[in-house]
Amino acid sequence: MIMLSTRAPAAMPPPPAASVPPKGILLTTSEFTDGAKTEAPKARHKHIILIDGRQLASLMVQHNIGVEVDQLVEIKRIDGAFFTFDEE
Repeated sequence: MIMLSTRAPAAMPPPPAASVPPKGILLTTSEFTDGAKTEAPKARHKHIILIDGRQLASLMVQHNIGVEVDQLVEIKRIDGAFFTFDEE
């Protein structure tokens, strides 16, 4: 697996403008650098959520987006009642 890094400038919001929403989600299929993770919370008057490749994959599995069931695993346990003998 090839992992690339997304640097801080890519995680910075665009310059202030009336049309820029106060929140945002920035996705990458790779991972964010420490600088990007540090700068995103500092964005003035913005709430930016960084979602890297691992988090994205986890969310996709959790919400069944772009995935399918490959195999179900049956887990068995001992039935204690089966091994209980009545003494008469």
